[in-house]
Amino acid sequence: QLMLEVEHSLTDEVIVALRAKFNMYDVDHNGEMDAAEVSNLLRGAGFRIGRRRIRQLISSMDTDDDGKMNFVELVRWYDNLTRMAAERELRRSMGWRRTYYR
Repeated sequence: QLMLEVEHSLTDEVIVALRAKFNMYDVDHNGEMDAAEVSNLLRGAGFRIGRRRIRQLISSMDTDDDGKMNFVELVRWYDNLTRMAAERELRRSMGWRRTYYR
């Protein structure tokens, strides 16, 4: 795996692709994305998310509390997103619709 200061289950190819997208949308090349840059990244990926939801998303990913998203935070978010999608697909393939916790 490529050297990255975060645990993840993503392949090197996915990390390289994420890095390329991050660099493309980090227009001021400061290593962090503000709300406008994150919005452009997500729109480029086909998501249509409003400004308020973008701010909430950044806040949920922002582990260093700087109000922006860095590459490690993007990797953590994408890794979590892919894990949730895989779990959802597994439940569907087994005929389970929902998971209930008590």
